Amino acid sequence: MRPIQALTTLFILLSGILLAGCASQPEKHVSISPDNQAKAELSLDAFRADPRLEPYFDQATVIAIYPDNTRVGLGFGGAYSNGFVYRDGEWIGRSRVWQFSAGTIGFQFYRQILFFKTEASFDLFSQGTYEFAGQANLALATLGAASTPSFNEEVALFTQLKGGALIEASVGMHHYSFRPFNEAGQ
Repeated sequence: MRPIQALTTLFILLSGILLAGCASQPEKHVSISPDNQAKAELSLDAFRADPRLEPYFDQATVIAIYPDNTRVGLGFGGAYSNGFVYRDGEWIGRSRVWQFSAGTIGFQFYRQILFFKTEASFDLFSQGTYEFAGQANLALATLGAASTPSFNEEVALFTQLKGGALIEASVGMHHYSFRPFNEAGQ
């Protein structure tokens, strides 16, 4: 890699880290809005319709759902989504995911779900985690194939394509943040 490309890559990754840090300022939410709850529940139903995911639903202590993810790129790319966290039949908080990558061409719309098998894995997630990722992805409209490895044995990640035209063989970083709903409204 030429020095200017290396500096450009470093600059983009550092900018992404800074943006993700700035975007994770505390929010004040009392609860999930009816519109967002409807979107999140429709996404949950879409994932529940996949029989391969039944064991994950059975074993999960906490679930994070991201109904409307958007990914774009032309060499370097990024993705963003607002999501919600579900435990014991109720919505407990808001989550965001930022993704920065090298090796993405096109755009894609998708929904995503994270299953947390243990409370310890959710506690680590709720502290705001950065994860490095490698992905292979090919999508055209709603047809396509995606391969996204799980982060570890206690967390499983699944994606359902909604549309787009994307070719990706990338390396990058994901940043997740979590903010519990504040019952007192403070």
